[in-house]
Amino acid sequence: VKVCDFGSNGQAVSLTKEGDGVQLFLDGGAGGECSWTIRYQAAGEAALQYRVNGGEQRTLELPGAMTELSMTAYMEPGINAVELYFDAEAKEPVLVDSLRVETDGNRYRSYAAGNGIVEPMGNGCWNGLPQRESDRYAFSGRCVCHLEQPGHRITIPDVDGGENGGKVRIKIRYGNGGDKEHTVRLKTNGIWGDLVTLPPTGGVRMEDARTAESALELKPGRNRVVLMMNEQAETGICIDAVSVVPAE
Repeated sequence: VKVCDFGSNGQAVSLTKEGDGVQLFLDGGAGGECSWTIRYQAAGEAALQYRVNGGEQRTLELPGAMTELSMTAYMEPGINAVELYFDAEAKEPVLVDSLRVETDGNRYRSYAAGNGIVEPMGNGCWNGLPQRESDRYAFSGRCVCHLEQPGHRITIPDVDGGENGGKVRIKIRYGNGGDKEHTVRLKTNGIWGDLVTLPPTGGVRMEDARTAESALELKPGRNRVVLMMNEQAETGICIDAVSVVPAE
């Protein structure tokens, strides 16, 4: 279960006029129809517009008063951009507290790079070493920036392989602001694997993020996955998250 609070510091967000909206980056797990529960408050019957990954805009009808409304929506495997906007034809403002996305609880999930182990460790300000930085378009609100030199790496120490392990795909959400592609090498449970190519995205921030994919073999239970820079990248690579998704 992934719970996303709309407001900072635990405060809800008020959507009161045309143009008001909020965007979240949510984990769709293995993808498909996912269960959403939105918690909100409205003085009377209200509505919001929503869309997933820039797709078709849809209307979400909201009964009045403080309540939770459950629905289903299609999501892609891995990280999805979900937008909610005030419905210009609605009469009532909406106070939105949170959106809960429920998946089936299997091994398919996303891991924030900002929660991983970053090596070598920066000192909290830019010094040519990789470090965590805030980014409103990142999955967890933070991403790892300034991956510039061969050997710079991120380790995700607790990737869940499920009961049986086996083949999966890994999706790396990243930014590459340079004018050429770069590569990172995968290491799983101490064994070096494939090189993953990261083409230019137009910027290192997550507003310009793209994803790159590779096959991965996981063992049952806990797995340790490393992404290591393979060559120098003068503009630096930014890594937001790693998603484990079905192999097919």
